[in-house]
Amino acid sequence: TFSPVLNYSDDDSEFQVVNSRVGFADLYYLGLHRNDDGSFTRMTIYYNPSAESAAHINELALSGSERGFSQYDVTSEGDILKVVLTGEFSLVTGEDIE
Repeated sequence: TFSPVLNYSDDDSEFQVVNSRVGFADLYYLGLHRNDDGSFTRMTIYYNPSAESAAHINELALSGSERGFSQYDVTSEGDILKVVLTGEFSLVTGEDIE
């Protein structure tokens, strides 16, 4: 049931969660990993995200480096939207997911 998002997930994440009870996508995956340099990387994967959520995420990515993220990549493939962002813990965990 969760394979659409788990197929794109990262096995290195110490914290992982999948949720199908959200209003902004049919499935949602979040993985969080602490990097060797002390920064954190958050991977979020959306299966069939709403148009509003996809647009908002792309807007956030445009200002990612200005807001302190060292990485803010958004890619899409079919019904999958994948976001990988890296930065300080508070930035990474506080970034909007919708």
